[in-house]
Amino acid sequence: MKSLLDVFLDNPIIIKHVRSRLRPSQFLPTAFVVFCFCVAILWTGVSLGAGSALASGFTLSLLLGLGSLILALGGASQVTTSVGQAKESGILDFHRVSPLPASTVAIGFFLGAPIREYALFAITIPFALYAAASSSTGLVEYGSILASQLLSSWVLHALSLLVALISKRPRATGQGILVLLVIGFFSTRGLFGWATSVLGSTDEPGKLNFFGFFLPWIAFLALYEGTALFFLLIASTRKMRAERAHAYSKPLALGFMGSAVTLALGAFWSLPTGNGYVVPSCIYLFTIVGLILATTVTPDLGEYLKGIRRALRSDHRRAPIFSDAASNQFVMYGLAGLTAMGSTIAWEAIEGMPEGGRYAYSQAVALGTFVVAYYGFGLQYFLLRFGKRGASYFGLFLFLVWLLPLMVALAAGISMSSASTTIQSILAVSPLAGIMLSITGGIEGASVDSVRFAAVLPAVSLAFLFHFMLTALQRKLDREIRSLDVTGKPKFIPLAELAPR
Repeated sequence: MKSLLDVFLDNPIIIKHVRSRLRPSQFLPTAFVVFCFCVAILWTGVSLGAGSALASGFTLSLLLGLGSLILALGGASQVTTSVGQAKESGILDFHRVSPLPASTVAIGFFLGAPIREYALFAITIPFALYAAASSSTGLVEYGSILASQLLSSWVLHALSLLVALISKRPRATGQGILVLLVIGFFSTRGLFGWATSVLGSTDEPGKLNFFGFFLPWIAFLALYEGTALFFLLIASTRKMRAERAHAYSKPLALGFMGSAVTLALGAFWSLPTGNGYVVPSCIYLFTIVGLILATTVTPDLGEYLKGIRRALRSDHRRAPIFSDAASNQFVMYGLAGLTAMGSTIAWEAIEGMPEGGRYAYSQAVALGTFVVAYYGFGLQYFLLRFGKRGASYFGLFLFLVWLLPLMVALAAGISMSSASTTIQSILAVSPLAGIMLSITGGIEGASVDSVRFAAVLPAVSLAFLFHFMLTALQRKLDREIRSLDVTGKPKFIPLAELAPR
């Protein structure tokens, strides 16, 4: 049995990428270009003299930016390209049927594909060390920065790996993925800067608040990005094992949701009460995560029917509720419940008593919870009812419920500028705007009760409607499958069993 170290050192995928991407004829010209950039940046900082860009840390920032572009964005792009080439050539299917474990293959592409970018990034490290030692940053702080660079790059690489495995044409979507990575890279840096200013300790610089405990910023970052990396690699491993596999099993989806709720509450825990943005932010965040996870655990018609047939062979009525082939009905209870629980804790324990009174956020929390519920129930119903066309029909349904009210409200706002209540009631039908509009005290110039009613009523009605329709459809499918034997032929019942006794 191989040790954990052998997965990295004796990984054939990594060895293949090392041999192909570190050939001197291909690597040395690029390495020389990176070396010249580093020399030019450092020389400029040194030539400006004392108190210059070198001492102020500007030179170090340029070197860190160069290294991040090479490793984070360049490496992520290379992961997408490598997986796309493997899928188009059929090599990935060969790896799936080979004895090589799926985790080994996933790690091979994750670490092996950007191997040249790791080598190019290593060229920038000696120059960054000199710049850090010559500035107020220091070598110890640079060590933390280097660790954060690697961790952030791994998250982007894992995300690129998962997107490439899910996409049917990863090479065609590579440019779009790169644009999203660039946006995500800079927005993440801005978000971390905001977290440092809001959650940081004035008494202990460099520490961030987590459930009232101040952690070093690198430990805070490792906790959040390490959790994201863990779940992204699990999803990549499952997709590497089988193309049609769900990104997450149902227990893993609940674990992901619980982790997201815990980490979000931990970051906001010690914020001052009455700030007004914690609860809406948490509701939107938990709702979005719940919608994404609901999509990853919902089986289609073929999977569901296969699960019933396998269950019948074992003298069971249906597949176990946590099986990949089982309906998402029970796991949706958990996702919706975690959405409600996390939002309520953010309201009661962090926000405190807002201006709107005891029930200020009650309908907003309920709206987010029921949106997660009816999204999951509706997606499962459409997939079981319409088969391969179910996803398209469900997308049309979401357009009618989520986007069309915004378009109608925009048109009405142009022609009916004075009818504020009517326009906001139309806006509230869409949960994209309804969550904010259902908060007491958050609406000016409109009837609070009518707008909140227009926001909550569709979500509650659709959740119960889809739940009822899904339950009835599952019973119908169960009856049809049980009336047939496992080969699909009509079940033969001996006359002796039909005779009266």
